[in-house]
Amino acid sequence: MSKINQIEKALQEIDATKFHKLVDAYLSKAYEYKIVSNGTKLAEDKPIKGTPDSYVILENGNYIFIEYTTQKTNVTNKFVDDIKKCFNTSKTNIDINNIEKIILACNTDLNVSEVKTLKDLCSKNNTDCLILCNSTIANELFNKYSNIAKDFLNITVDTRQILDYDDFIQNFDSNKFSTSLNINLKGRNEEYKTLYQNINDFPIVLVTGSAGVGKTKLSIEVVKSYAKTNDYKFKAILNRGADIFDDMISYFNNENKKYLILIDDVNRIHIALDYALNYFAEKIKSGDIKIIATVRDYAKDKIIDNILDKVNFAEFDLQALTEESIKEIIKTEFKINNTLYLDRIRDISQGNPRLAIMSALIVNKENSLEPLYDVTSIYDEYFSNIRKDLNIFDNKNLLLTIVIVSFFRTIDKSNKEHCQLIETTFNISINNLWENIEILNNLEIFDLYENEVVKISDQILSTYLFYKIVFVDKKIDIRLFLNSLFPKYIQKFVDVLSPLLNTFDTKIIINVLKQPIDELWEKNINDESFIYNMMGVFWYLKQTDIQNYFNKKINSLDTEVFKIDKIDYWTTTNTNEIKDKILDKLSIFRYDSLQSIQITIELILKYFSKKPSLATEVIKTISNSYTYHYESYRFDYEKEFITLNTIWEKCENGKNELISKLFIRICDDLLKIECEEHISKKRTISFQRFKLAETKKLKLLRNKIFEKLSILYKKEKYKNDILKLFEEYPSKISWEFGISKVEKWDSKNIIKFIKNNFTSKSYQEVKVVQIILEHFKKYSLIFDSNLEEQYTHELYDLEKILMIDDVDISLEFPRDKEEKTDWDKIRNIHKQRLYDFVKTYTLSDWENLFEKCKIIEKKNRKEDYKFKNNLTMLFIFLAEKNPNLYLQVLDKYLKLGNLFKLRFYPSNLYEILGKDETKKFINQYTFNLKDDCLFNFYNLLKEEDIDKDDVNELLDLYKNTDVFSVPYGLDYLKKYLNIEKNIFILVVQTLVQRAINENPQFFHSFDILFNHANEISKDIEKYFKEDMGLIKQCYLISMDNHKHHDHDATYLNKLIDYDKNFLTVYIDKLFEGKEYLTKYDIHPNFSILWGREDFETIFFNLIDLILSKTSTRRYLREGDILEAFFELNKNKSSFKNLNYCIKKFIDTFSHNENKMTFIFDYISTLNDDFRKQYILYFLKNNKSFKLFNKLSLEPTSKSASGSWVPVYQKDIDFYNSLLKNINGIDLLEHRQKIEKQISYIEQDIKREKKRDFMYDY
Repeated sequence: MSKINQIEKALQEIDATKFHKLVDAYLSKAYEYKIVSNGTKLAEDKPIKGTPDSYVILENGNYIFIEYTTQKTNVTNKFVDDIKKCFNTSKTNIDINNIEKIILACNTDLNVSEVKTLKDLCSKNNTDCLILCNSTIANELFNKYSNIAKDFLNITVDTRQILDYDDFIQNFDSNKFSTSLNINLKGRNEEYKTLYQNINDFPIVLVTGSAGVGKTKLSIEVVKSYAKTNDYKFKAILNRGADIFDDMISYFNNENKKYLILIDDVNRIHIALDYALNYFAEKIKSGDIKIIATVRDYAKDKIIDNILDKVNFAEFDLQALTEESIKEIIKTEFKINNTLYLDRIRDISQGNPRLAIMSALIVNKENSLEPLYDVTSIYDEYFSNIRKDLNIFDNKNLLLTIVIVSFFRTIDKSNKEHCQLIETTFNISINNLWENIEILNNLEIFDLYENEVVKISDQILSTYLFYKIVFVDKKIDIRLFLNSLFPKYIQKFVDVLSPLLNTFDTKIIINVLKQPIDELWEKNINDESFIYNMMGVFWYLKQTDIQNYFNKKINSLDTEVFKIDKIDYWTTTNTNEIKDKILDKLSIFRYDSLQSIQITIELILKYFSKKPSLATEVIKTISNSYTYHYESYRFDYEKEFITLNTIWEKCENGKNELISKLFIRICDDLLKIECEEHISKKRTISFQRFKLAETKKLKLLRNKIFEKLSILYKKEKYKNDILKLFEEYPSKISWEFGISKVEKWDSKNIIKFIKNNFTSKSYQEVKVVQIILEHFKKYSLIFDSNLEEQYTHELYDLEKILMIDDVDISLEFPRDKEEKTDWDKIRNIHKQRLYDFVKTYTLSDWENLFEKCKIIEKKNRKEDYKFKNNLTMLFIFLAEKNPNLYLQVLDKYLKLGNLFKLRFYPSNLYEILGKDETKKFINQYTFNLKDDCLFNFYNLLKEEDIDKDDVNELLDLYKNTDVFSVPYGLDYLKKYLNIEKNIFILVVQTLVQRAINENPQFFHSFDILFNHANEISKDIEKYFKEDMGLIKQCYLISMDNHKHHDHDATYLNKLIDYDKNFLTVYIDKLFEGKEYLTKYDIHPNFSILWGREDFETIFFNLIDLILSKTSTRRYLREGDILEAFFELNKNKSSFKNLNYCIKKFIDTFSHNENKMTFIFDYISTLNDDFRKQYILYFLKNNKSFKLFNKLSLEPTSKSASGSWVPVYQKDIDFYNSLLKNINGIDLLEHRQKIEKQISYIEQDIKREKKRDFMYDY
């Protein structure tokens, strides 16, 4: 019997009172009526007399009257009497004009005539009438209100995972392991407003935060309010471990309604979000579906990755409540006012309302503080109903089953290999295990999918049970796991043990693990890989053994031969990964005792002394693991003191140069003020910025750093490194959190260091001082203003002129955010400064300048572009103001060989000397970038000055210069046409030959011919009419070297105009030297070809050409390549032409197997509508099943982000739509093929749903 028939039958058999309450529940949900029952006893299934049976008071003061009957006969007469009673003012005391509607509900069906009688009777009194008969109610319960069907009729319609507000609250609170939602929302006013606005602005909102922070409570309240205000239908999705896809289609495929969906703990039922994003993409895009999903911190990155490219979304990060908010909740909801209790609950909860409520429940039960001093006891008390109600702790088989599932997270009964492993390891048959799993599923500890896949229902519960069973009660020996599953399942051990160590009594866990780990270590001591794996997971049990292991290993190493000055202490990498195995393992002690850290640092230094080539890795290891981290302040920076002191001791007051330079580099990290820490949670990594706390111990640490640096600075060999440290210091000053005492302590130490160690005679020291003082002023850090005048140097003054650009100058003039920068004014200031600097310079001054520039340029390589630009501008000013001196200075400079590699533009020289003398002047020198200068000279020549010699010299230059000096532009050659009409051809011929024979990179110089921005490219036929074959040659060379060459096929189109056979040449080139060509190797957009008058010829030729190529190579689907040629832009005429060609091709070759399979390889890549159109078009021409069976009907490659179920379902939808149009006995085999394909896809869906259930974030 179908579900709908079951519901109709149950409604027929229901008693009157239950029917009354069922319809009341239905009306409350369907219409959100606040119903008052006038015909049943409260909390009982007993009737009482009253008119009407139920009623609703509307906001306008009017009424809705409701009458019910379960009579089998004379239903219409019964309702006529009921209506008359409703209109009898003496019975109801309600004026007839205030009765807005009468609802009549029965568990039989009425005919049209009966319905009309009842509606007419109501209409006479200007009252609406709604009639609910059996079939109407049954359909509503089946399609929309499955919970009512379950509650009143005990009929399960769906998986009951899509719920209304009240049902969600009820189901959530019924879970033994959830904190009740039936408490008032406190302390979240601002969060409420922000989240409400996010829902309004975005189709999807992720509410992130740690477990128990209150994500569900806040979300449910905001969503309820938003849905009501904005006419959305609210639905919540609650995980029950069953497939939800069909339910979602049933509930949310209504075109006339808008839905606001809450997915709670989306990391546990992420598949619902995947289904929504893929199947309801258009409804989400249009705003007809909005989704708010709660997700725990550890899972949010993967959830975000799933939706990142699909839809705009907001992430709302719910932070822990303030201490005052926590206290207010506990006071209000649990009537706890004792300050000691409140403070202790605050300390335990740390802003987590779930932990606060757990603690409050225990306080109210015990009326004592004692249970709050052991977090384990809180979990024991909170989950005490497991012992009492579930009675599992006395059943060893159940306990074993719990820890097995907790360890593996999911178990698939159909995975024979995994099941055999479990049977062998734990000596339990899979059948017995599954019997236990079913018991635990009934107790809501496990979730089951199709009785085939199991996972634990709640990770917090899983952590608690594993701890309780294995470590506290010791009912299951941890050796069962260690001896058989380590290290193959090393990540499982990490996933299980990490939350235990962070939550419960570490001593208990260590006591249980110690002996088994010792045994495992001794047994495998000669297996380095095994031992390294043990170190990564169980280091806290084997500190001394690990350190001794590496001490012996390091002692056995040979010492590298090296030169200290070749070691780069300052290069950094973009990754925190430690590639060296020994250093990687020596980083695991970062959270160990101070004694252990000291030993570890000594081992690292010992290793560094043996392997100085590992400097970068050593620095990274120490900096990442043994300097500041987020909680350093809690331990008063003791670890950092140990690091500093241990390294300093090995410096031997600077005698050990290798370690001393390392010390300076680590001091650079220890002088940080703001830090960023990578925090790993589960399998995700987040970044947290923090500022160091202003403690006395930190002040002592930083004082000591400067004290030791001062000792080392006395030695010349350490000065450059220490100067670099000071030069980098300003970048460490806090910009996010503001200036604190830390910067003030440092500024005093730095000023003291400067006064004691620096002199104004040193350019580098003066530069460092000025940089530091400039930043001190910027951040209002106090210092002696005389220092600025005291520390001056002529080279630094020169640097300030030559190492500045327009942006630097703009920063000197503060402006409002809305005020635009006057760049013309800035440029004028810049020019004036440069001019003022050299306006009185003599030739000797310029020669002296060049010598000083050598030093400045060497010290400022990072920003040498500023230096070069400014020096070039100085030459320009000099040429404009004093041409004679300019010639003398340029003579001196070029004799030096253009040592600063300036791009020399001889325009000023040309104006001063004229053409011939300029050429002579340049050619008398040998200097850097001379050819570059000569090209610039020939570029700026006036057309009237050009002669045959210039043409020949230019051509010789193109023949002999290096590839880096050849200009990219060719437009300037137009000036040479009067002397040599084929100048473009001659130059390009030279470049082509050099690209072929010398260096392919010469192609850059003629690739410009196929760039729309180039003038000559617009008239390419004009300039190359004597040798268009050369252009074809250029085009083919560019194809080899520039994958985005001719991106819109404009020049391919022109070359086809010139030579109809060029399409053949083009295709030959595409395939040349390639064993396999894909659509991704072909980059232009060919839409322009389909707008040609001869588009049909092009289309048929193209297919023949590609088919001839692919037939000689191994391709899965030859026609896939066509997708690259037929991908169109928005040109409607091109699209129309291509559509015409495809149909014409099918018409012409519908019986040609080779060509039809080829074109359908392409057709299969199109969207559903076009695929269906062309398949049906083919069948009109050819009904042969033999050929149809060989056609590609769907693409070879598909993609899914998250679950594949929506993708597969869309395939089924496509095939079903195809089936509707494939009829007749001639097409029976075709139908059979498609039906089989649908069956295969359904099997894929079944497998994917199981995988979705197993896949846990």
